[in-house]
Amino acid sequence: MITIKEQNLQKICLIISILGIFSLFFISQKLQPKDLEIEQISKQYLNQEIKVNGSITSIKDKISLTLIELSSGSSKIDVVIYKEDIKEIKKGSNIEVVGILNQYNNQLQINAKKITII
Repeated sequence: MITIKEQNLQKICLIISILGIFSLFFISQKLQPKDLEIEQISKQYLNQEIKVNGSITSIKDKISLTLIELSSGSSKIDVVIYKEDIKEIKKGSNIEVVGILNQYNNQLQINAKKITII
């Protein structure tokens, strides 16, 4: 037989569980990278994780990294890929890039974390 104290305890546990599930849902939504078009990228997103799609218009190999120019329409941005992260990419490939937006020599660029050929 359940006493009133046990019923109250069960209700409290149920409420806390539901609040925890909702909290996890909202936190997971905030942790997703911001999905942007290249023309939407601005300094307001500096040091944040973003996701963009575009076509590779140029590839420049450096000693320890590869610099690609990603374009969509008339907008362009440079993407830095470290050698160990290079996949089978070539000029004209359509890719999705997830990375951190930063600034180098007064130009915005993305340090790629993940690249997917689409």
